Amino acid sequence: MGYFQLVSKNVVAKRGPLARRESQVCQRLREVRTNLGFTQADFAAEVGIKRPRLASYEEGRVALRFDLGLRICRQFIISEKWLATGKGTMRLLMDLTRDSAVSQIPADLGFGKAYDHYLSCRYEAIAQEQEGKMRLPDWQGSDRKYVKNLFLMLVDQWHSALSSEEADRFFSMLLETLLCIDDFRARRGKLPDTIRVLGDSDGSGYEITHGKVPHLTKSADPTGSIYYSAEVTAASHTPQQAKPGANQ
Repeated sequence: MGYFQLVSKNVVAKRGPLARRESQVCQRLREVRTNLGFTQADFAAEVGIKRPRLASYEEGRVALRFDLGLRICRQFIISEKWLATGKGTMRLLMDLTRDSAVSQIPADLGFGKAYDHYLSCRYEAIAQEQEGKMRLPDWQGSDRKYVKNLFLMLVDQWHSALSSEEADRFFSMLLETLLCIDDFRARRGKLPDTIRVLGDSDGSGYEITHGKVPHLTKSADPTGSIYYSAEVTAASHTPQQAKPGANQ
């Protein structure tokens, strides 16, 4: 018995090769990170894991767990369908993290298999309800990293969708508005309740009231979770050059 115990302690179970489907999910995970310009260390910190664990996924040594995959999709506004299959629009998030189907998934299941057997029907059903718009989790009270990633995605989307002339004017107006809000907060100690953008005599201006943003619809699912529907521009999904050091 002692001999058996000694031998068994030195036996290391070898992992078989990763299934092709899960390996492709890992490749797309790496694509997400490099396109967003994160180093492995920074990306891992964003989702609360260690860099070696992220490296094991990206190198295809282990399958990306479904729960972590859903968390990454939510944190970086990535389509669950795209991460699982490579199909559809990369940023068309439906946020399935709180969906009832998640509770039925075995804890150690890979993201690709979990999507096929448990999540794909829910994604397609919600996408149909959303009529082609992404479903964004409520940012009020959310992790600031998610809010930052959402804002960066929107900036990239605007930059891709606008002409050079429009972009210069758009970002000048955006910066001026943000500086005005910051100045108001500094002087009054609070944020303004209403922002009024005054247009020209042709009526091209409009007013944004606190909590009511054009083209953004607020709703709640049966669990009471708050979501926002927002349109996604196809131009914003074109892979971009990774920032220097993003592969480290």
